[in-house]
Amino acid sequence: MWPDYCKKETLARRLDLETGAVDQYVKRGLLPSPHKVGEALLFCWAEVDSYLRGGNTAESEHVDPYDAGARRAAEAAASRRSGQKQSRAPLSLPDEVPGHAARREGH
Repeated sequence: MWPDYCKKETLARRLDLETGAVDQYVKRGLLPSPHKVGEALLFCWAEVDSYLRGGNTAESEHVDPYDAGARRAAEAAASRRSGQKQSRAPLSLPDEVPGHAARREGH
């Protein structure tokens, strides 16, 4: 039986993760921060479970830039495979890019 409040090492075992992954998930907002109880930092399993189920509002609103970029790349690859055009507008550069004209004139 697992405790309602546990140390990082116990949480990592329960989630089948390395302790470093727990730290990264907390940093990225994918897991809740632990609570300080005396000298110990303890995770509340009810909060962890809520995050994992997507029921936590802070986690739901959090957009991890790595995950968002990976999702966009996967969608772009899928649309290229299916022959669809990407929905994102192409990048445009300003008329004057500092140093750009000088380099062009020098060639």
